[in-house]
Amino acid sequence: MSRRRLVQSVSKRTGLKRADVAAVVEAFLAVLQEELLRGETLTLRDFGTFSLSLRRPRTARNLNTGETLQLPARLRVDFSPARKLQEALQQNPQLLRRFVEKS
Repeated sequence: MSRRRLVQSVSKRTGLKRADVAAVVEAFLAVLQEELLRGETLTLRDFGTFSLSLRRPRTARNLNTGETLQLPARLRVDFSPARKLQEALQQNPQLLRRFVEKS
């Protein structure tokens, strides 16, 4: 779902103007980014947790040239779904079937 569709969907559900919903979505994303850039974790109850994790430095290989590369340590954003969300996903057999068919 794109940001535009998210704004439209929330606007339709709440009866709020699209511009107001768009402002809230933008503010939420800004707060999420600020928290992550400060090294903090953001938890949304019954939805999940956004956090940072460290990816250790590692050795990789360029498949075209065979050259060995040293990849530096990196920070990565992780999302851990809340138990309630995870259970809802597991109880949806149509969704599971859709993803099995794609692979």
